Amino acid sequence: MSDFAKLFQSEKYGQLVVIMQGSDDGCPELRIFMQPSGYGVCSMGLQYEDSDSGWDKCEANFEKADLAWAERTVQPTLDYIASANAQEE
Repeated sequence: MSDFAKLFQSEKYGQLVVIMQGSDDGCPELRIFMQPSGYGVCSMGLQYEDSDSGWDKCEANFEKADLAWAERTVQPTLDYIASANAQEE
């Protein structure tokens, strides 16, 4: 049985979980879960074309996913949340 999830511990962003799954509309997807400071668990999804080649690409990217990839992928979202929070204060 192959893995469908990877768990990483980031010094900057805390726990990051990458899951390979089908999206609500059946497309292949990598979903990354994170918990920004002051928020509950959030996620973002990277969808691929619903085809054999889309699933192959999703699986290949999941296999390549490591801590550095996860941090680069969530950085824009978490930086945006942090800057929005700073503006509210």
